[in-house]
Amino acid sequence: MLDLSRVGFLDSGGIGALLAIRRGVLSRGGELAVTEVSPMVARLLRMTGLDEVLLPGTGC
Repeated sequence: MLDLSRVGFLDSGGIGALLAIRRGVLSRGGELAVTEVSPMVARLLRMTGLDEVLLPGTGC
C-alpha cells in the first residue's frame, strides 16, 4: 500500500514514478495499491485508466 494522502497533484513524472514502482513490486511477486487519494489525484487516475490497477476494489 502506498499512502498518497499528502499528494495533491500528479504530473507525467509522478505517473511514471508510480508505474516504475508498480513494475518493481510486481517483478518481485508483490502487488501495489494506493490509498488516501485526493479527489484531484483520483480523477487523474480515472482519466488515465490507472484506477483499474492502482486503486483497491476498482477492478484490480
